[in-house]
Amino acid sequence: MDDLFTEPANLDLEAHLVQVFEDYVLARAQASPAAVRSERPLREKSAAVYRDVWHAFAVFCAGRGVSLDRLDTDTLDNFVAALGDGVQVTPRYVRRVLALIGRVAKFAAKRDGTMASTAPAALLSRARYRYADAALEEDLPAFLNARESARLRTHVTAPQPDPRSDEMWSWQAVRNRTAVALQLGAGITPGEIQGLTVAAVIIAGGSKAGVPWKLRLPANGNSPAHESPIATWAGVQLGRWLKVRLEAQVAGEFVFPSTRSGKPWSKMAFYLACQAVLADAGVHAGAGGTYRLRHTWVLRHHALRQSVKRFVG
Repeated sequence: MDDLFTEPANLDLEAHLVQVFEDYVLARAQASPAAVRSERPLREKSAAVYRDVWHAFAVFCAGRGVSLDRLDTDTLDNFVAALGDGVQVTPRYVRRVLALIGRVAKFAAKRDGTMASTAPAALLSRARYRYADAALEEDLPAFLNARESARLRTHVTAPQPDPRSDEMWSWQAVRNRTAVALQLGAGITPGEIQGLTVAAVIIAGGSKAGVPWKLRLPANGNSPAHESPIATWAGVQLGRWLKVRLEAQVAGEFVFPSTRSGKPWSKMAFYLACQAVLADAGVHAGAGGTYRLRHTWVLRHHALRQSVKRFVG
């Protein structure tokens, strides 16, 4: 059934913008691997991430009746402000979104013989975004300090409200908290969270009966297959989620699916969900995105090993 609250012209514009992106992906797929990086074929995973972002952009522009060749800085500025649905996103993330919009706009203009919008370049020239990819002055990657870590841990492991109350969390809310808990308590990456399967969760043989204590992770890129131990507190939270997952009749092999039917969690939806958890916990958004959680785990384990070495030595 047609959307009763959307003008047909806007639906046509949205479909047109979506098709422009698909044409852009196809054009890059036909380019030589030796072409400059911004014109090389996109990896399937990258195309999926960009598609999510572009669809959100298409819906935003269509709702305002703004075509790609008429895109102005005010519209693009408002879109950037809406990114994250109220959750603050990093300047680096915004820079990547603007760069994508700029590339697709130039592709469409060249193909159609029109003038490309200068709005993406105008926003990219602002200092906030221009230097977003500059190397950090700090030697260490972004991480959470002890107070932030403790606050986040308390938040993600908080007990579920009384089932009889109106405040009981949805299964998605428990999923989101647990995804953050595993990044901080097992040191795994966002991509590993998205691809984690139920079969990879090891429960048998742990020190606490019924509590997951390690993960078996497959090879990924340059990373070989390996096992990752889970901190007890994060394992307890993972066990809670697996129970909620079962009770909610969530299907599929993924530990953290996007839908009850088991659809994979997209990169953008995962990122925004985790940022929302951090915001609710009072942990301010900062450089590094959710990789700060993994960095925190790595740095703490490194410090612990050094302490053990000094004690033994």
